[in-house]
Amino acid sequence: MLTALRGMSYVLTSAVLCFAPISAAACSLALQMSATMSPNSADLTNGDRLRLVELIINVRNLPLPSQAIVYGYALPDERNPVALAMRRTQSVVKFLAEMGVPTTDVVHVESTIVPASSKREETALADVQFSPICPAGGCGFLCNTPIER
Repeated sequence: MLTALRGMSYVLTSAVLCFAPISAAACSLALQMSATMSPNSADLTNGDRLRLVELIINVRNLPLPSQAIVYGYALPDERNPVALAMRRTQSVVKFLAEMGVPTTDVVHVESTIVPASSKREETALADVQFSPICPAGGCGFLCNTPIER
């Protein structure tokens, strides 16, 4: 009986700790877009080029410098999907450089084959994300910074 009570006490204490209200505020800031590409092609569409230019303009309006992360994807049934995913990534990185984004600001580049079971849209075959380079105190002050559109 005493063992059962100790166990019950532990459970109740754990339940109280799990459901105690915690107050926290956090935000993250990343500007991103997905680019569409035709099957077996690594070319950005003109529409995606325009969207990427708009994204770069918004990034330049941020009060901090940003880093770019680029992902290229290929579907398993495309021709030479490993090389195609890498060409898609390189195509986006090249366009960023043409638009004045220093290659040193592209901090992560990844290419991968999308599994057949993925729920990813079949034409969204490249992603670009810009994240601010935060000072030692963090980027919390950006949470209330309006971005002009």
